Amino acid sequence: MEKMRKRKTIWTLRNKLILGFLLVLLLPSLSISIATYNSSFNAMEKQLYSSANQGVATANSVIEYALSSKIKDVGYLAKGLDSSMIDGRNSPLIQPKLIQYIGLHEDATDIFVGTTEGLMIRGVPKENEGTFDPRKRPWYIEAMKQPGKVMITPVIINSSGIPVVVVSQTLSDQSGVIGISLNLESVRKLASIKVGQEGYIIILDHTKKFVVHPTAKPGTSLDASFINDMYAAPSGQYTYVYEGQEKYLNYVTNKDTGWKIAGTFYQSEISAATAAMRYVTIFVLAASLVLALIAIFLITRSVLVPIRRLQKSAEQISEGDLTGDLETGKTDEVGQLSSHFQTMVDSLRTMIRSVHETTDRVSSSAEELAAGADQTTKAIEHVTIAIQEVAVGSEQQVQSVKHGSVSMEELARQAVNVSERMMGVSEHVKRNAESAQEGSKAATQAVQKMHDIDETVNDLGQAMDSLSERSGEIVNIISVISGIAKQTNLLALNASIEAARAGDHGKGFAVVATEVRKLAEESAKSATLISQRIDAMQVDMNHALAAMHQARTRVTEGIDSVSTSEQSFAEISHAVERAMEHINDITGVTQEMARGAVGVVGIMSDISQISNESAGNTESISAAAEQQLASIEEIASSSADLSQMAEELRELVGRFQVEGKDQ
Repeated sequence: MEKMRKRKTIWTLRNKLILGFLLVLLLPSLSISIATYNSSFNAMEKQLYSSANQGVATANSVIEYALSSKIKDVGYLAKGLDSSMIDGRNSPLIQPKLIQYIGLHEDATDIFVGTTEGLMIRGVPKENEGTFDPRKRPWYIEAMKQPGKVMITPVIINSSGIPVVVVSQTLSDQSGVIGISLNLESVRKLASIKVGQEGYIIILDHTKKFVVHPTAKPGTSLDASFINDMYAAPSGQYTYVYEGQEKYLNYVTNKDTGWKIAGTFYQSEISAATAAMRYVTIFVLAASLVLALIAIFLITRSVLVPIRRLQKSAEQISEGDLTGDLETGKTDEVGQLSSHFQTMVDSLRTMIRSVHETTDRVSSSAEELAAGADQTTKAIEHVTIAIQEVAVGSEQQVQSVKHGSVSMEELARQAVNVSERMMGVSEHVKRNAESAQEGSKAATQAVQKMHDIDETVNDLGQAMDSLSERSGEIVNIISVISGIAKQTNLLALNASIEAARAGDHGKGFAVVATEVRKLAEESAKSATLISQRIDAMQVDMNHALAAMHQARTRVTEGIDSVSTSEQSFAEISHAVERAMEHINDITGVTQEMARGAVGVVGIMSDISQISNESAGNTESISAAAEQQLASIEEIASSSADLSQMAEELRELVGRFQVEGKDQ
């Protein structure tokens, strides 16, 4: 347990809570931020692509609007002109129409007709054209190659430095070509269309010359792969690297002119456009992290502070200190846990006090039981000694009775033969007198011994009664010990339940509760064994008491018989005295003495039998007393074991401090 307590781990409850809160708070925020950033990036990318597409579409519409009318005008005028209307440079049927057209269309810089004869008719007359031959001009050459089809020349810079294109078509009879010089200033304005922040529109004619470009001059060309790629298909989009930067290009082909209209922008604009969103996202994440850390700190502190108090209290309890009180003042789950924990501590404190008191009572009862057993042992030893003395006296009494019986038999024989031995009557009378005196003394001694036996048996009966009362007291003490053991076992069981509720913090106390319960069970077993021994002892004592009462009755009968013998000896002595005084009556007295001697012999036989029975009962009482002494010694040993277990229980319970140091 100490190793587990000292072993440190990073996966503490605090770190788990912080990690859990960070995952719960930051993962959604991070996911939302990433999703928002990606969505913004995609939206910006779509917007730039859409801007490029719209710019290309707008430029295409402008070109169609600017050129389609001119294409129609050229077609209309070409159909209405033929060689019959040509009459010199100032043909009256053609030039007025051309001048009128110029006046109505500001975007047309010039309108003219070139004939197959090299004649040039202009809507804007010029001087000193001299050797100008329209047949050498591209607009004428291309139109004549495809009669009846409108042709558009590449961008050229006219004499005024204005970029123009010529829309031309052969006359109805192919006698010449009519062309309109279109000013591209309106188309050049398309270069101001922005695609994103730095993107722009470019327009190239069918000869790969720039019509519109923000920096390149109209009519110039650029030999680059991304220019050539536009002529591989009517429309499309692709990325390319220009001057070390990646760009996106979207293009279409104008159906009337064959021009390539493209919108292009730098790919970095998407990242630049979403940079603000990225910074905002990072700021939001940082702010969320700070707020999350503050919230996590406050929440974990509100959770961990009472838990740490609870942990500290549990450590104190594991060390046996039950004096502390846990106060949280909260009503949440942690507060309820602390309240239940405090209730458990109060219950343990009450239980430990009760176990202390119970242990003291058990120890005191064990000491009293040991003292009672010691007193009982001494009493039984005294009784045993007295019984042994009674047995010795009984044996002496038996010997005396046997001796008296022999004497009385001899006396009887002498009394029977007294009539035949009258000559030695004096000697026989003296001998009989002495025998009578000895018999009287023996009878007196027998009566005294029997009284002593009666007193000894009476004392033994009182001792046995006292021993029976002591045994009853011991039974009551054993009952108290059994009740205490049961209560201790119940308290240990409750302590085990409370320790199980406390989880890992209650394991140490659960071990102590288990040891307490084992000691209580051993105390109960010892008490039960002592109770069984005392029950057996009480049975033996009851037998001994019965034998004592029977012996007392026999002793009383023996006393009566011996008293009768004493009276008989007194009568014999009196008879001898009378025989001495009245020798003449000796025959009758001798016969009477013989009869008395025969009775005395019977009485002495009864006394001998009673003495034998008394000796046997005394031996039984002595054996029972010795067995009782052995039982009492076992009780004393069990009491010592009980006292030792109570002391061990006191030491175990003493590990727990339930009162303050100043109390």
